[in-house]
Amino acid sequence: MGQYGFSDAANDLAVVHLDTDPGITPAQLPTAGLLSALDLRGQTFTTVGYGRTRDDKTKGPNNIVPNVDPDVRNVATQEFRSLQPALITLSQNPSTGDGGWCYGDSGGANFLGESNIIVSTSVYIDSACRAHARGYRLDTEFPRQFLASQGVPLP
Repeated sequence: MGQYGFSDAANDLAVVHLDTDPGITPAQLPTAGLLSALDLRGQTFTTVGYGRTRDDKTKGPNNIVPNVDPDVRNVATQEFRSLQPALITLSQNPSTGDGGWCYGDSGGANFLGESNIIVSTSVYIDSACRAHARGYRLDTEFPRQFLASQGVPLP
């Protein structure tokens, strides 16, 4: 497949098995085909990560700073832009009130609205961390097969 197709994004998913229960309620995975079944126009997503941040919308890449406290999880809201077979594209344009992933956020979660359903993981951002981001969909066949093969229960 071409750039950002199934074969490219397929390497951006992993499962970590913990030796002990961390005592937290885990986020939920989407049902098969969830994003394709929804009317996503105007839908927002909550994105989280521990990577770099943009302090404001000026100065291009010169205004991207490291996250100096690794215990701080950055949170932003993104609006839906388009849906592809393996990916979802979201706005992270600060001029429209959107935020998003930046360097170091690879694999970060993207939740449907304010729910606890992780619908994608971060796989691509634009170089200035301010136009759009693409997430690897977790509601499609390949990631679901991989997760199931690792013992992850699926809805």
